Amino acid sequence: MKYLNLLLICLFLISCKNDTSSTVVDDTENNELQSDTANDETQQDDNVAQVADFLKTDFLKDELSYMTENDRQFQLVTMDLNGDDQDEYFVYFNSPYFCGSGGCTAVLLDSDMKVLTRFTVVQTPVIIRQEAVNGYLPIIVYSDNSYRQLTYADGTYPTNPSMIESFEYEKQEGDQVIFDNDLQSKATYPF
Repeated sequence: MKYLNLLLICLFLISCKNDTSSTVVDDTENNELQSDTANDETQQDDNVAQVADFLKTDFLKDELSYMTENDRQFQLVTMDLNGDDQDEYFVYFNSPYFCGSGGCTAVLLDSDMKVLTRFTVVQTPVIIRQEAVNGYLPIIVYSDNSYRQLTYADGTYPTNPSMIESFEYEKQEGDQVIFDNDLQSKATYPF
């Protein structure tokens, strides 16, 4: 039995020997992936800074004095909603200043930081459909205990989802959840 244990230990030690002389590693793909990730992170940092500046100096400048530091935070998703190859900015606020019993405030900005829609009483999940209507992708939100599909018309989306007729949501191929029910797992940024 001693010999068997000794033999197993020797085999284990021999198999752990690190011989790199014949190993060739091609890191080209890995380096490209790291570069793309770094570019994405830099772009996200730029987007966050741009949105935070807009919130402080324009959109919420008259309300800042009423907010606590905890209130001054947002979550952000960027995506092209109208097929113009320019991202829109979906900003979700989930602090006490912006939320009530019916939901929270959100704002949709175009690529030039112009307000497309200021939403009230939005609850998660927030889902983007992949088939455009009136040139923009529909947004599905949960509001007043029901799903509501917000369709772009006349230069904006409906501002109060609870006023839109509810519907039975059925997941379609390509539906993208941009804010789910676990908001704590999504990055939150100060402004």
